[in-house]
Amino acid sequence: MDKATANKLSKEIIAELQALAKKHGLTIENGGGKFDSVSLTMKIKISETEKAKVATENNMKSICYLYNLEEERNGIKLVDFKQRSWKRPFIFLQDGKRYVCDERTIKLYLGKKDA
Repeated sequence: MDKATANKLSKEIIAELQALAKKHGLTIENGGGKFDSVSLTMKIKISETEKAKVATENNMKSICYLYNLEEERNGIKLVDFKQRSWKRPFIFLQDGKRYVCDERTIKLYLGKKDA
């Protein structure tokens, strides 16, 4: 299997799964994958749409509380926190783009001002 075939096949699989997921109120995320001359291995994350949204919101509130951050300021919004990434665990959204940063940088952007 070559790269073009693997990419085409994975896109078709995800498209078919998206239709099935929508029918059942689920969300599908492609986690990448790998291929060799005879096989394709894909990582797919399936989650319940509403529960995932609520869990993410609650997680962001907890992270903001722990690190003394605001959730959003000046068009910058904290959208994710990767616990396994010890160097740059914070992911924020600015002008529609996702950025990854460390604790010092996120505190510059979203740190609460002491009164």
